[in-house]
Amino acid sequence: MYRFAGEYPRWIEEKLEQIRKEGGVLTVSDDTHTYILLATGERPTGGYSIKVLDAEERVENGKAYILVKAKELKPAPDAIVIQVITYPTAVYRLPKTDLPVKVEWVRE
Repeated sequence: MYRFAGEYPRWIEEKLEQIRKEGGVLTVSDDTHTYILLATGERPTGGYSIKVLDAEERVENGKAYILVKAKELKPAPDAIVIQVITYPTAVYRLPKTDLPVKVEWVRE
């Protein structure tokens, strides 16, 4: 149902800038796709990333929505990482939908 967007339109990058530094989730659509933009905000080193574990349509109290489960991947404690502030982001693409999107961050 979902997939890593890989290449995406330039206007998506502009939207991603809105949440990159502070972190958050933004959902935007064009004529054919809905994009889920995820950002964790500032991290102290390299080695961080975001992984979408699952995305599925659900119904709760008679209302349908898309539930996206995502996880922040962190570097191992003994990993050698670049010593620079980073801003992990991810963009995932779904077929266009008007359903609301909820993101659940999975913790270990």
